[in-house]
Amino acid sequence: MDYDAIVVDIAGTFDVITQVTKGEGYWETFDGQQISNGSDIDDQLGLAGLLERRRDELVAALDNGAIVVVFGAAPKQTFKISGGANGLDSYWLLPAPSGLNWDRHTLLGSAGDAVVISDYSNPFLKVFETYETDVEYQMRFEDTNPVIQKNASVFLRSAGGAAVGAEFKVLNGTIVFLPSPKSIGATWLSNKEAQAILIAVSDALGRIETDVPYWVGKLAIPEIDRLTQNYERVVVEKQAAEEALELAEAELASRKSLGTMLWGAGQQYSTAIREGLKILGFDESSVRSDPIEFKYDGDELFVECDASEEIIEMTSHYALRQRLDAKIDKSAKAVRGLVVINGQRMTDIAQRQREVSQSLRVAAESTGYGVMHSRELFGICMMVLEEKIDESSLVDIRTRITTTNGLIDLQDLVSTDDEAAQ
Repeated sequence: MDYDAIVVDIAGTFDVITQVTKGEGYWETFDGQQISNGSDIDDQLGLAGLLERRRDELVAALDNGAIVVVFGAAPKQTFKISGGANGLDSYWLLPAPSGLNWDRHTLLGSAGDAVVISDYSNPFLKVFETYETDVEYQMRFEDTNPVIQKNASVFLRSAGGAAVGAEFKVLNGTIVFLPSPKSIGATWLSNKEAQAILIAVSDALGRIETDVPYWVGKLAIPEIDRLTQNYERVVVEKQAAEEALELAEAELASRKSLGTMLWGAGQQYSTAIREGLKILGFDESSVRSDPIEFKYDGDELFVECDASEEIIEMTSHYALRQRLDAKIDKSAKAVRGLVVINGQRMTDIAQRQREVSQSLRVAAESTGYGVMHSRELFGICMMVLEEKIDESSLVDIRTRITTTNGLIDLQDLVSTDDEAAQ
């Protein structure tokens, strides 16, 4: 099974299977084979065999490390399949962790439209945010059950504390349960939700998107040609200079990543922000897989990155607060925070309007951390690489970044002499 990710709508799948078992409607597979509640005959595909194959495909995909995104629904009564097993319920297709079954001891019907985030580190929160105002969960996990407590990483709860969104490790892969929206089904899964799923899957798998907006090609990033030539030269000398090759490759990838701070999301965006802050003279103290941390003048700086095709809301605030509070609890030492944002990330920079919510501005001012536009960070990086900023100005810029509470404005520090005279 060569799928990296699979999306399963439990309620919609159950309804289709029920209609087929009752002989209602006309149903066919992707390749045009008609489905009937019987055995394989001529051009008709038997439902029993089809469901067995689909479950085998899910097992194979998870065994190969795939991610299965499930929009949960209340467990429903069993259905009867001609020529196959009877007593199958709506979660029969879905594999479960060893020692766990999807049944009334682990899944319970529930209903509500108030959902809160309990763990801001899960990449699939970006998916939930696309329909947060239209959510209507239909099930919850019985998280008093020890087997659920052992296997579930809960990241969404109802207003009353019930677990409605969770992640499970199954075989070599992952199953992510999300609460369902009010209108589930293929017509609901729009481009916005689909893009969020692709980004979340890429982030969870540690991969980088390849789709680049058309205007990115207009960006002129210094030293790309030089670094590329250096990389090609080292490849030729690979046998004698293996360590030099690895270093050049890393430099090239980091420098190329700078442009993605204007349009990227997930891991690719975080990579660009890491590189940009290092160009400004901050020393990174975290590794690539950890939350971003930098050092400045012996102090710590916790960094959160947030990018969206729409306005930036409060997710990054809560994630940063969670980290800052944990640091205080652990060491009783306050740490500075920085949120680097990129609202309306797929829109041409010159056409962007309102990129950050007033709520985030106010929260940053009252909590005591800075909020910085990634486009401003990009612009300063270009000036540093073009040697248009001296070290004294860089010190002032780093000071402004690490002392401002609220939205950071650096224009007075990076203006040219002509601009200042005007």
